[in-house]
Amino acid sequence: MKFLLTALLLLILLSAVKSGTESGPAEETAFGEIIIRGADSVPRGVLLSGSGIRQSGDKLLVDPDALDRVISQSPLVRSHTISVSEGKLYIHLEENPLLFTAVLKTARGNLFLEADENLKIRVKGYPVSANLPIIYIEESDYEDGGFSGRVREIAGILKRIKRDEPELYTEISELHMESGFVVVMVKGRRTEFLVNSSYGSFMRFKYILGYVDRSNDIFSKADIRGNPVLLR
Repeated sequence: MKFLLTALLLLILLSAVKSGTESGPAEETAFGEIIIRGADSVPRGVLLSGSGIRQSGDKLLVDPDALDRVISQSPLVRSHTISVSEGKLYIHLEENPLLFTAVLKTARGNLFLEADENLKIRVKGYPVSANLPIIYIEESDYEDGGFSGRVREIAGILKRIKRDEPELYTEISELHMESGFVVVMVKGRRTEFLVNSSYGSFMRFKYILGYVDRSNDIFSKADIRGNPVLLR
């Protein structure tokens, strides 16, 4: 009988230890500040969402394991490290660089697709990056999880512009796919630029954009597809 009581007590103690291990509170550490380095495309709120960080007075309570797990699962992050110095938490990122946001027009509404430089979809549903060029596409431009030839062509041009003409890349706001050409909209301007689907035509667009910005006239359209360029 004494042996049975001892065995039962041991079983209860082991169960209590296991329960406390599995459901006990997370290990939280207080930090004065969280500093993120290398996040050019990933918004801070998106990166930290779901990590359970909470405010306590003038400190931030962080579960480092939960934070590491959330960042590791982000499709926008290629690699990362977390370090601590002088009471601050540092997150160093290497991103999967996003190239554009595609807006797919369907009968059920718009679907947002954010793609990286290899045309891999990193975000699907709602956009997370506010500063990417937006390409408006039709359902025929996105089938079986891949982009059409004309979208890949424009994406290739954007990738080259991002590498060689970064200031121009950041100025491009919207690209509307038409039959054989693209209508380009620029941040802060009302002019519609009609551009052929070639890198050379986009370089002409760069110079005409500079002329339009210096001009005192207001143009609704700039047709750069042929010679001469038509401004109206």
